[in-house]
Amino acid sequence: MKKTILICLTLITGIVNAQTTILSAGSSWKYLDNGTDQGTTWRDSSFNDASWSSGNAQHGYGEGDETTLLNYGGVPSNKYTTYYFRKKININTSAFINYTLNLKRDDGAIVYLNGNEVWRENMPAGTITYATFAASDASDDGQTFLNNTIPSTYFINGDNYICIEVHQFTLSSSDVSFDFSLIGNNVPPAPVLVRGPYLQQPTSSSMIVRWRTDINAPSKVSYGTSAGSLTSVVVDSVPKTEHSVTISGLNNNTKYFYSVGDYTNVLQGDANNYFTTSPLQGTNINTRLWFIGDHGTADQSPRNMRDAFLTYTGSRRADLMFMLGDNAYANGTDAEYQVSTFQNQLRE
Repeated sequence: MKKTILICLTLITGIVNAQTTILSAGSSWKYLDNGTDQGTTWRDSSFNDASWSSGNAQHGYGEGDETTLLNYGGVPSNKYTTYYFRKKININTSAFINYTLNLKRDDGAIVYLNGNEVWRENMPAGTITYATFAASDASDDGQTFLNNTIPSTYFINGDNYICIEVHQFTLSSSDVSFDFSLIGNNVPPAPVLVRGPYLQQPTSSSMIVRWRTDINAPSKVSYGTSAGSLTSVVVDSVPKTEHSVTISGLNNNTKYFYSVGDYTNVLQGDANNYFTTSPLQGTNINTRLWFIGDHGTADQSPRNMRDAFLTYTGSRRADLMFMLGDNAYANGTDAEYQVSTFQNQLRE
């Protein structure tokens, strides 16, 4: 007896931002392992670390997996509490939207960027000195990379200084570990508009704005009653190529200007992007309707029809447009609709 096995796959698409390794795990660091109090100046960009030692991570002792062996002072019951690490890196900040820090620490650590604290891991609150112990014994014994994502504003364009202090939990701790890497999360590519915005289902208080992009992206519509002041915003954060945004809470019989795009890019939005909401039901108002049909030939004929209407109507544009059918020849495929209806056939 033959058996038929059906395999169903669900594909979930979204924005997958590329990443760039700015600083690799196992990199060389300047470090100080003599147990002295470095105060706070050691984490400043201007600090002179020429007298410090250099060595590749992983730094530590007591586990046998260290690349650079740290000094603990020679007394097993009275080991050094704090170790200091510094690294200068150069970053083109325009390439990244944010950054991911990956840290191995045993037992606790504080990460500073250009003198500012950005991450405190397994350390107590309040002021930290060279004699401050970690909050607890590291549960992972410093064997795993912990991560934290920080905003792009923490770095400056050009040279940056990463300064990290690692603290023991007790003076008799059997081991210490440190490694670190920095990942830049690249600015996502800007989507390209492949189907310009069009309007659907107008009411006296709402409008649907639709458009299509070449890649998945969030949807954002900015709007207002002045072309130069689109201060109201509607956002759909789910990445997609087929965008549909409903604007609600509008005033009736009011002209609104709008733009479409994603979080950071305006794909279209000028004085020609506008709509007027419907009047309240029962209101008598002069209305011009445009009925069109059989424009799906995607040749010069529908263009001539459009131009003839624009010549006739002049500055008094249509309030509503009705499509009577035969909008895409010959099979009604998406590609045919793209050419015959959406590819500037009705507006050039």
